[in-house]
Amino acid sequence: MITEHDVETRWSLAGMGYTEDGSLRLPAMPDGTPPDIADQVLTTPHVPRPVLAAHLQDLTDDGAAARWELLLGLEPFVRKEVDRAAAAVRYELAETRGELSRVLDGEGLQRVVDRMLLGDADYAGRVGPLLDRCLDPRAFRNVDPLRHVAKDLHRSAQEEVRKAINDPRAGRRIRLLAQTMPGATTEEIAEAYGHRHPYAPVSAALVASALWTGPDPMANRVALGSTHGNEVAA
Repeated sequence: MITEHDVETRWSLAGMGYTEDGSLRLPAMPDGTPPDIADQVLTTPHVPRPVLAAHLQDLTDDGAAARWELLLGLEPFVRKEVDRAAAAVRYELAETRGELSRVLDGEGLQRVVDRMLLGDADYAGRVGPLLDRCLDPRAFRNVDPLRHVAKDLHRSAQEEVRKAINDPRAGRRIRLLAQTMPGATTEEIAEAYGHRHPYAPVSAALVASALWTGPDPMANRVALGSTHGNEVAA
């Protein structure tokens, strides 16, 4: 910046747990650009509109390709979190059902992974919006980027696994409460839950959904042998 008067400008930085700000004074340069700076000044030639449009399209295509590469590159991490979430929900359901069963089979787990990565016609998925949030300059102000992504994927995997078996978000708390109220109706459990969590009440229908939640019917298929040596799934 070349000015005829001294200029004071503010600066700030935020990220990776660091937050700083300050000011910088730029001295006046009334006689033009100093010799030691002149050889660092960059100039660009005139670019015709069609050529500029082509360059911008190339940048757009490169950005889209890079986004897909990053999206698919996260698949192993998404799968790991989905597996962990399925195991956690499995043991959680065993607390109230007394039976340890898989909640999703391999195909069911892959559907959850695909939904998180790619979404569907009416749903953007989980990873795409996560990448968009990471572009916010303030996204990593108080947290390490990898930790931020890992925590988000962990939380999202938990929610998506529960959706896959129609388990409401408050399902575990509802089931634990129901254990202390044997013989209670869904309305009574909903009322008791509302007393414990007045800022997040639930309906009797939601209580019923939580109490009926269980493993996907296809998650625990077993092979039955026939007299002809063939096998069928049951």
